[in-house]
Amino acid sequence: MRCGAGPGVAWARFLRTCVGFPSGQYKIQEVNPAGYLSTTPDVIMVTLTGNEGAIEANFADALPVAIYGAVFYDADGDGQFLFPESGLSGVKVALYSDADGDGALDADKPVLARATTDDQGNYLLMNLLPGKVIVVETDPPGYVSTTPNVVPLILISNEASGGISVDFGDTPSARRHPART
Repeated sequence: MRCGAGPGVAWARFLRTCVGFPSGQYKIQEVNPAGYLSTTPDVIMVTLTGNEGAIEANFADALPVAIYGAVFYDADGDGQFLFPESGLSGVKVALYSDADGDGALDADKPVLARATTDDQGNYLLMNLLPGKVIVVETDPPGYVSTTPNVVPLILISNEASGGISVDFGDTPSARRHPART
């Protein structure tokens, strides 16, 4: 009995030529390359009847993506994080799937990740798979946004990318700056 690896395309395709395996059900399992995340199941079950010359099993992996940024006190209400403005701690940021690509935060969209800003107002969402997503900031009590709270993105796996930066500006609600779109 022998199984030999065939030609492939960068972690995405795996071909085994199986000779001498008896009929039955077999498990083909992929081990992710270091630093990659699976975008397809890592295990595929196949049934051999004895008539196969080859079995094809496709696996796809991608480098993870990160989203990072800050929620800041927008003192002048201009929507830009500039000195001497400072970060707001304890603010909630969530990441939702946007599989339909409409950029709208619908009630049925699943949460993929959550973060709370640190003492400097920074947040980090890590180990994300490529795809369409929506980043959402929840204004802290007593604040209104000077930037959009809902930001649709398309995440692309890229080893040269340090991630995608998304900042959110807030100002005390008494100041009533209109949110920028």
